[in-house]
Amino acid sequence: MKKIKILLAAAAFCVSMTAMAAPARKAAVATERTDNTVLVDFGQELSGIVKLHGLRGKGNVAVHFGSSREEVLDALKRKTLDAFSINHSQPTDWSMKEAKKLRYAYVVHDADSNITLDAVSMMKE
Repeated sequence: MKKIKILLAAAAFCVSMTAMAAPARKAAVATERTDNTVLVDFGQELSGIVKLHGLRGKGNVAVHFGSSREEVLDALKRKTLDAFSINHSQPTDWSMKEAKKLRYAYVVHDADSNITLDAVSMMKE
């Protein structure tokens, strides 16, 4: 019986340590949409990986990242960008390959495409 209690305590400890080590998901505090753009504000500058949820359609997608709204909206001030093409008839999630420090994410896709996007979130480090 004592061995079982020790094993149960060890298992509970491992589960709690795993939960602590897992990155926390941060939802956007504000989102502005147009026909072919989504501007997301996470409320504060954080380091993490941006994830696009429910991405579907065919065309080109660009995701701009920055610490200010002005930076991501101004084509001359944009510093970081991930760009890719998609062709998905079913909703698909996309994640950045590397963590970046950012507050805003600005998702832009071809105006003449049928691309849709359900949500944008961040996995904090």
